[in-house]
Amino acid sequence: MYSIKLAIDCLLLRTNMDIYKLAEASGIDVTQLYRWRDREDFSMTPVQMILLARAFFPKGSDFVEAHATLLHGYLGDQCRGPGAGKIYLDKIPFSDWLITTSFGAISLPRGLKRDLEAIHNVVWRNREVRKRIRLVAKFCREEALKKEQAKI
Repeated sequence: MYSIKLAIDCLLLRTNMDIYKLAEASGIDVTQLYRWRDREDFSMTPVQMILLARAFFPKGSDFVEAHATLLHGYLGDQCRGPGAGKIYLDKIPFSDWLITTSFGAISLPRGLKRDLEAIHNVVWRNREVRKRIRLVAKFCREEALKKEQAKI
């Protein structure tokens, strides 16, 4: 059965990092990291998971893989009963940025991919950026709704 302890240990080995460097890079207290590794604590917030994944790999497909590894470990600790050992996570490669729309999946142009990666790397840290992205998304939804109503 997969666990947070196993996920953290695997990522520490892969990155040649020790637990003290991980604590420093993630901003998470070293005692909390030891609680996860000693299986004394099974709770991990989404923010803590992202902080750990960012500490291991700041960006790119390695970040996605680290985040998926931590999520898989967390789910392995949380799930009980029949089928609990059959957790499967599938990831879309970070660099491919496939967007699903009402008319199917589209691949984004290279410049737009670069822009989305830059936003992705900043958005989790900056509340102001998140707020502006929500405003842009709201504007896009309103414009799409106006176009739909104009067709009718």
